[in-house]
Parts: sequence; structure tokens; C-alpha cells
Amino acid sequence: MLHEDNLNELRRVMQEFYIPLKSFEKDIKFCFITGITKFSQLSIFSTINNLTNITMWPEFSAICGITETELSTQMEEDISMMASRNHLTSEAMHAKLKMHYDGYHFSEGSEEIYNPYSLLKAFDSKIIGSY
Repeated sequence: MLHEDNLNELRRVMQEFYIPLKSFEKDIKFCFITGITKFSQLSIFSTINNLTNITMWPEFSAICGITETELSTQMEEDISMMASRNHLTSEAMHAKLKMHYDGYHFSEGSEEIYNPYSLLKAFDSKIIGSY
């Protein structure tokens, strides 16, 4: 839980992070910043004031994850190898991966998004786990 003292320190750190961005504003066309905090509520944007929050825009809803389509096409071989290691069919392994790592939706009606870190760690270890 964040206490007010910690929040003030977080604001200061984030403002210091944005100062160099602001100084190079004329040279930066696009800058992608990701995280889990809605920074607009932290009152830090007097330092940098031309950001656009694209979090819930449908055209960007899959930018920070692995889509169901990507998983079932481009990662089919990974699913198959993991299934073999765990004595499952590819279909059963896909279902387990879906149950553990799917669930993100960044806009209404968006494609299912898998947690990329956890999914890739599972592929690497060949074990379903909490990563």
C-alpha cells in the first residue's frame, strides 16, 4: 500500500525521469512508456504535458501482450514441445496456457491477450507456473 510520503517520493522520481524527455521533445516523434500506474493521477505532468494515454484504444489493444492468434499460429511449435514434455496433446496444453495466462482485454471486444512474461517463462521452463 502506498502511503502519502511514498507517493510524494514516487512523484519526484517520475518527474526527474520526464525532465530529459521534455528537453528532447523537438527530437522525439514517438515515445512508448508502459507501466501499471495511471500516471495522470500522480500530478507529474507539469514536467511533460504532451502525452496521450492509449491504454484503451482498440487499435493498440494488443501492443503489450501475445494475442490468441499469435499463440495459435506463431507459437504452435512451442505449444507442441511443451505438450510433449508434459505428456499432453497440443490442444490440452493450449487450454492450460489459456487458463493460466489469458485474461487481458484493453478495449471492449478486443482479442484475448496473454501475459507475455509468464507465457514465455512457461515455454522456456516447459512448466505451467506463477511467474
